[in-house]
Amino acid sequence: MNCPPTSTHEKANLSNRTVCSRSEAEVDLIREIEKRSSPLVLTPGHILFREGDESKHLYLLKRGEVIFTILSFDQTVPCFSVGAGSLLGLSAVVTSTPFALSATASPDAEVSQISADDFLEWIEESATRYMCVLRLLAEETLTAHQALADLLLSS
Repeated sequence: MNCPPTSTHEKANLSNRTVCSRSEAEVDLIREIEKRSSPLVLTPGHILFREGDESKHLYLLKRGEVIFTILSFDQTVPCFSVGAGSLLGLSAVVTSTPFALSATASPDAEVSQISADDFLEWIEESATRYMCVLRLLAEETLTAHQALADLLLSS
């Protein structure tokens, strides 16, 4: 979810900590998603999806940053941000559930999307793809746990 697809050894910084190093299979997965996806035209501060929206698309952040937020007592609370190479909404798409957070793109963001149905059909064709998605979901879970812990500690 959070590593740039340009190298198997590059790392991304999320909430001020370094996360995952992508395997060759994960790099290939991201590249193939990019080929299968369509670019989005974004306006500054574009909200890709809101907390509670149906997960109809998976998004690939090709450039820029996306900030994830949650609504708490009528206040928007920033949770974490991700950079280029991130898959956005992966857990919601895989579980066919609404998005748990809102995602807002930075003004310089470049994002593409693939329909949830097309993505799920495509990954189910290959055990390798399926395992890559499983690893990405595990990394996403660990990152979310750490972001939540950081949020609680800063309160």
